[in-house]
Parts: sequence; structure tokens; C-alpha cells
Amino acid sequence: MERMKREVLEAVSERQLQSFKSQFIKETGFPVAKEELRSFQYAKEVLEILGVETKLSFHDSFVSLPIHARLSLQGEEFQCSTHAMSTSTGEIGLNGKLRYVKRLDENTAASKEIVLTEGTVSPAAVRMAEKAGAKAVIFIESETVRKALSIDGAEDNANSAPHYFSSIPVLLMNENEGDKLKNSWSQAAGEPCCWLMTEVETGWREVPTLTAEIRNPVSTDFIQASSTIDSAESAETNAILLEMARVLSSQNLFFDKSIRLLFLSKHYQVSWEEQQSECLLHLHLDDRHHEGFELRKGSLPAAARALIQAERNSRKSGITDLKADCQQHLALILEACTDQLPFARKTDEEGFKEAK
Repeated sequence: MERMKREVLEAVSERQLQSFKSQFIKETGFPVAKEELRSFQYAKEVLEILGVETKLSFHDSFVSLPIHARLSLQGEEFQCSTHAMSTSTGEIGLNGKLRYVKRLDENTAASKEIVLTEGTVSPAAVRMAEKAGAKAVIFIESETVRKALSIDGAEDNANSAPHYFSSIPVLLMNENEGDKLKNSWSQAAGEPCCWLMTEVETGWREVPTLTAEIRNPVSTDFIQASSTIDSAESAETNAILLEMARVLSSQNLFFDKSIRLLFLSKHYQVSWEEQQSECLLHLHLDDRHHEGFELRKGSLPAAARALIQAERNSRKSGITDLKADCQQHLALILEACTDQLPFARKTDEEGFKEAK
């Protein structure tokens, strides 16, 4: 058994992982657009070539897409984007005096101005700007601007979405553009006037889900690993899923449980409880989309628990190694799928319900 596991892990190819990753970076674009669907179709084509059973399905999801934004100060244009769950201004746009506030808080003075601030977009920060009477708010983010990230991904669903709509336009820009805007603002005479325009499409749309399964015909239980096709940032975990499928399908192995690989849209909203009552363990591979491990049913063998802890420790170190990550996830799946004893049907008491 140990020899078999070792051979499977040694079959992981750095070259193949990088090839998959490059293709996802090339194909992935704006969520719920043609580029995103191309990424799902690419993954489906690869899986079918590998002989893995696949299903590409669609379901309705409440989605907010930032389409376009413009911003100018005294005729000078600045690169920016708008935000999901934000307000569209229309083509005419919106004019107002620009006011710089380094950090928004509950005591931010009220004014009917366009507020420029620093930090990551959050519901709390947007509400503070609204409370202060801002006509619009512009965030300077320290990280790379992610146009597809909704205001609160953890609560972005059809039931809660109305509570997170912004009543004012929300824009964001990176540090370089933010510094340029601040310099232009500080050097301008008097009270400089700013103009901005935003376009956001919000409503119900069909979003894709791709399911791949290496099936055990005599067992309904399965182990599941998932990744989100969202942007170049999730290309690594998408590549890991494809490489796991390639390695597992090429070994002609018989597993005690089925293995299911799931490629999700950023806007996936279907309940796990409704569809996956036979899922024993769900591995979320994405750093930005609830990465971790969720024990669905029963408890894990000790060896699998040790692998989970090792995975957590490597995540905390901040060191990334695509091949090592793939081997670590694959080792956990193998341990869970080939354990000779059945999973104990009892409540997990060692804190493995969630990774975080």
C-alpha cells in the first residue's frame, strides 16, 4: 500500500502543473463572462482526454459584476475599477469635490463630497462613507486590485445581497494610481473637482459548475476537492485539481471511496447540504475562497489528520511550491480513500470541522 502511494505521489509532474497553470491564466478573465466559461470548457476537455467522467452544469445565481469605471481630477484621468454590489452612475457620471480621509471611522465628519481613502473595500467602510454623506468613495488598496471580488464574499448570496448593496458609487485603485491622485489633489489650487463614472450589472445569471469523478461503483461515499475558477490567482489550485485527476486516472487504481473534483464559479451558491450528503471530506484548495478542510461525515484516520496539520503549517509559512502542494493534497486523498478501516460514525472531536 505504501509503495502504491509513493508511486502515485512521484507521478506528480511540475512541468504538467505549470502547463495547466499557464493555460488557466490565459483563459481566465472576467467572472461569468465568456472567458470564465472557456476556462471551464478547457478543464472539461482535459478531463475527458484523461478518461475522467465529467459534467458541466449551470444554475441561476445572484451576481453583481463591475463592468467599467472612469475617474478624472481637473482633466487628468486615473486608472481605476468599480466594485460589485456598487451603484452605477450612468454615462453622465458624477461630479464633486474630492476629500482625502486616510482611514474612515465612525467619527468621520459628514460632507457631501467624494471621499478618497486607503484600505481594502469592506461593507463596514462603505457604510461609514455613506453615514458621512459621501457622494462616492474611492479606495486605495495595498494589494492588487481584484475587480471580481464582491463587497463581502462570505455573505454574497441571493438572500443577503440586498443588505450589502452600496447606495453610493464605490471605486478602487492600486497604490501607484492612488499616490498619483493624492499628489494631484494636494497640488491643486483651491478645492479640486473630481468626476467619476461607474457601471455595474447586478441580477440573476447562469453560472457554471464542472464536476469530475473517479467513481467507485460499489460505494456512494466520496472524498471531494474543490477550487474556484476566478482569476489568475486561483490558477494554481485549478492546475492542482487537473494534475490530481491526471495522476489518479493514469494509475488504474481501485479506491475504497469515489473521488470527486469540483471546479466552481466565484458566484457558486448551491447548498452543500442539499447535494452532498454522502461527502465524507471536502477539501477547499483556494487561499481566497475559504481554503481549508471540512469534515462532512464521520472522522478521519490518524494519518490523514497528520497530513491536514502539515498542510496547515505549510500554509502558515507562506512558502508556495506547486508540486509539493499537489502532492500534499493528493496524499491526504489517498490516505482517506485507501484506509482499510471504515470511517468511524461519530462526531469529530479534534477540531477538524473547519480549517480556520
